[in-house]
Amino acid sequence: ALAALPAESAFNAVYFSLRADAWKAKVVAATAANRKAFLADLAKRRPDGGTNVWAALQLALGMRTLGYGNPLASDVDEIFVVSDGAPSV
Repeated sequence: ALAALPAESAFNAVYFSLRADAWKAKVVAATAANRKAFLADLAKRRPDGGTNVWAALQLALGMRTLGYGNPLASDVDEIFVVSDGAPSV
């Protein structure tokens, strides 16, 4: 999916197990350098504990850009959830 992103796209990842944490604080441009850095980070990740989908969605949905006159403006227009099991946390 990452390889298919157009150059003008932006992306991020939210990892979740017992808790959720984002790869970056905000979405980043889909440059070759950012793609490479993400894949290097992903390769270091290992399964750990439960499946806290709720915390992951809260974090992903909270990645907003505060804009004058539109406090709900968001850089996120798609969220994909990839999980190995049913929510357990």
